[in-house]
Amino acid sequence: MDDMTPLITRVAGQVMSVNSYLVDAGAGVVVVDAQLCVSDARTVRVAVDATGKPLLAVLVTHPHPDHYAGAATLTAALDVPIVSTATVAAVIARDDAEKDRIVGPMMGEEWPTKRSFPDTLVEDGQTLRYGDIDVTVSSWGPGESHADTVWAVGDALFVGDLVYHDEHAYLADGHGSEWLESLTRLEARLTEASTLYVGHGAPGRVGLVAAQRTYVETFLRAVEDALDLDPAEGERLVLEAIRPLAGNDGLLFLAQLSIEPTIAMLRHAEDRSSAS
Repeated sequence: MDDMTPLITRVAGQVMSVNSYLVDAGAGVVVVDAQLCVSDARTVRVAVDATGKPLLAVLVTHPHPDHYAGAATLTAALDVPIVSTATVAAVIARDDAEKDRIVGPMMGEEWPTKRSFPDTLVEDGQTLRYGDIDVTVSSWGPGESHADTVWAVGDALFVGDLVYHDEHAYLADGHGSEWLESLTRLEARLTEASTLYVGHGAPGRVGLVAAQRTYVETFLRAVEDALDLDPAEGERLVLEAIRPLAGNDGLLFLAQLSIEPTIAMLRHAEDRSSAS
């Protein structure tokens, strides 16, 4: 299995449209990202159990709750490492109480009241061996989240939310310009053989990166154009600009949640520029 891409199974959440991936490591299964909701995490666990192989590890790509909150449900009654970089783990630990306060009421009974954080920390560039596969992590810094990472198994790249596919995106963490820089660096490293296993939407090839860049640029430009407008009118114009860039409105709320924080960030930047 070293010289070929292992069998990878995508499990898409039904309550929240987010992906987990089961990677067949021969002697067991590695899961990348753990879902947001209780029922979706249970679905991933059922898929793991159906393989007849043990769960070897859960890898977390970044610190947004739709990628880690279901880990306790997924690993219930199992002694399985939850793996991330130290930076991802630190952001999760720092922000989880706020996510509990905000996301918990939104999700109701689907919000996991028990949440397990990464307990096995790895360094940028480190390679881990699970069964027959080698998995290498790379840190990309702030971008879509406060700490994006990519897990690679040969030409299979688990990019988390660094790249979406035909879905609306979240920019509320305020790192839009850094995200664009990361996309440029990522595109330069990809080959025609690279497959991107994205956090939202179907896996795809290098062309997804250019589409993601267009989305981020369009969102940031539209928000800047809406700075001096009435909030409702500004939101309408932003959504009008980005809607044609996604295949559906299933995750439109992520973009809506991002407008106000992005306005605040832009105004803060203007104030600092004026002060200097």
